[in-house]
Amino acid sequence: DSGAASATGRHGCAAAFGWRCRAMAAETGAIFLVRRDNNEITHVFSSRVGDNGIKAGAWYELGDDGQPVELN
Repeated sequence: DSGAASATGRHGCAAAFGWRCRAMAAETGAIFLVRRDNNEITHVFSSRVGDNGIKAGAWYELGDDGQPVELN
């Protein structure tokens, strides 16, 4: 029902498409996330690390508004 993806290598991409999924990438990477409600896709988000406030080595999921939320 949920999952996580990380890409710690140079130029790696982490893609997570499940329910309550999260993603993290290294300094030169990118993340791709999907937000679901009852399995229906409600939001999608993609970004390179360094753009859109996305930090290297930080875990993110999408909030109800489809914006990335950094997890502690």
